[in-house]
Amino acid sequence: MEVLPHTKVFLDAAQALAVKQVVTASEKYVELCNLQVAVFNCLARFRKPNAIKFLYSQVNKVADEQSVVKAKDLKAPPNHIQTVIDGLQMFQFVFYVPNELKDLIKDYHD
Repeated sequence: MEVLPHTKVFLDAAQALAVKQVVTASEKYVELCNLQVAVFNCLARFRKPNAIKFLYSQVNKVADEQSVVKAKDLKAPPNHIQTVIDGLQMFQFVFYVPNELKDLIKDYHD
């Protein structure tokens, strides 16, 4: 189920490249985006748990897989795969205190 309908444009662009590794990386990225909806729903209803590493475990798995693809699969365009890997950093929001995250985002944009 696609929770974020605007991701279709992203997936269509990946499909247009016709590179299996880019399509797979893009699909995994969208799956993680959709998974975040469940995380947001849980965090809205319950207190943030003390142990939160589990919230990032799936992201780590995808990052590790894509790093291997980038390093070893010569048919995978490294810039495209690195872009997906870099985009995974947005899922680290659960590790920040709200004010720190706000400052961090401001620092990135300044």
